[in-house]
Amino acid sequence: MLPYIAPSLRAHILNILLSHASDNDSIPVESDSEEDPYTLRSTVTKGGSTAVGAFATCDIERGEPIVTERAICIWPQELKREEAEALFEQMSDHARDALLALANVAPSDLGEVLGRRATNGFNVEVPELEMEWAGVYKDEKGEGKGEIRPSHAGFIFPRIARMNHSCLNNADHAIDWSNLLMTVYATTPLAEGQEITIEYTSALIQRTRAERQAILQDSFMFSCACECCSLTGEALAASDRRRKEVNEIVVGIASGGFERPTVLKGFARMAQLIEEEGYMGMPEFSDPGVTGAYHMWVQMVKRRMASEED
Repeated sequence: MLPYIAPSLRAHILNILLSHASDNDSIPVESDSEEDPYTLRSTVTKGGSTAVGAFATCDIERGEPIVTERAICIWPQELKREEAEALFEQMSDHARDALLALANVAPSDLGEVLGRRATNGFNVEVPELEMEWAGVYKDEKGEGKGEIRPSHAGFIFPRIARMNHSCLNNADHAIDWSNLLMTVYATTPLAEGQEITIEYTSALIQRTRAERQAILQDSFMFSCACECCSLTGEALAASDRRRKEVNEIVVGIASGGFERPTVLKGFARMAQLIEEEGYMGMPEFSDPGVTGAYHMWVQMVKRRMASEED
């Protein structure tokens, strides 16, 4: 079943589905919640607060899928309270119940619906469409048959929303745009009983603790007390220095002013800093072009190392 898609996003999301359609038999399907390799239970954060987290019920290998889930709704960003409540009324009974079962730590003036959207929603970057799929959108002059293409949308995945954030997450997530499924997979081996954590937003690897705290408070209305944010003294200062340097390299490469040897040297330095930081996932940076190039560089290095071992 497709999620409830807000009317303003419907044409774009449906065009994304069509443009990503595939006959591949390996397309993932939504996993059975009763077979999820984790259980929900209360936990005390390093900051002393109590929260519900997802804990592995068995050993999980690196790269192994943990949960695959379709969103219950896809809504535009920057919604007003009354707009969110109107969209909520259009959802199925099952979807409404699932949304209302989620936590709400937002200010009371947002209400029950928008508060849960703010607390649990994923701000997802929406893929660009090829020209043959983009004809329903207005151009830069505002001319055309429909809405200006959205760059982001808010997705709610009720099961995945139960997983806590960490700035040193041990799991990551990706969306299959052919069926709007998000899969969470382990980025490092997980032991039975270990909490599964994800990163709620991108580019945090470029941010100091103070910057991360501000972003997470503004977007998700909580103060992070993860392993990284709980550092003190020189350990915290060293972490902040590493992340500042990663940011400087990303900004420099994104500016387009670096020659190829300098870019490759920058990627190598970023990889070293990210490893020293203890960040296990494949990072997303503030510039998508840098992210894509870095991921290609990582794969190139892995292939070269594998060929040298043979």
